[in-house]
Amino acid sequence: MPASGCHHTDEVKRKLSLVARGRKVSEETKRKLSLANKGRNLTPEHKAKISQSVRENCNSPEFREYLRQINMGKKCSEETKRKMSVAHKEEIPWNKGRELPSLTRLRMSLGRRGKSIGASNPNWKGGIAATPYSPEFDSSYKKEISAVYKDKCALCEKGRDRLHTHHINFNKQDNMMWNLIPLCNSCHSKTNHNRPYWISLLEERRIVRFDIGPAVEFSLVAT
Repeated sequence: MPASGCHHTDEVKRKLSLVARGRKVSEETKRKLSLANKGRNLTPEHKAKISQSVRENCNSPEFREYLRQINMGKKCSEETKRKMSVAHKEEIPWNKGRELPSLTRLRMSLGRRGKSIGASNPNWKGGIAATPYSPEFDSSYKKEISAVYKDKCALCEKGRDRLHTHHINFNKQDNMMWNLIPLCNSCHSKTNHNRPYWISLLEERRIVRFDIGPAVEFSLVAT
């Protein structure tokens, strides 16, 4: 250890950092370090130096890559997850209620422009969204379907002012009653991901939960 008041040069500090990198400290050493630093009051000057060091070193691409590598594949225990949840439960998000400047909003808009359109969108299914509905799929038919489910969403079972009539197999031309099910806006938006899963789940809800219609062999429309 350096003598009291001795200051290492930047080169020595760099070498010490490289030597200590990746070294695992025993629980006993951690306990001793904790006891040694308990109740220690840092001067404003010392705090300012620590803050400056963190800003200069911890935000560098090299350090972020180092953190990514050492945490890759690391899984938190259920106890750790619980502690993290409790610690953040009462925490107010730093950006809650914050209004972004108009210039920042414009930059964000320009940055996203054209990035999620057409084939670049992760939900792209080959342009089938442009396929028109058949003539019999009108408002009166949709109301009939909704009435069968007592004007409730088939997933969350909450009554909504406006329900969407969803095609279970995602085929807009298949308007058989067994292929149609009412969903609220929130639940309907979820069905855009993992279509085979939603086909299976919605048919099960239709038959088991609501006892509506026979079992039908559904096939996912081409994507």
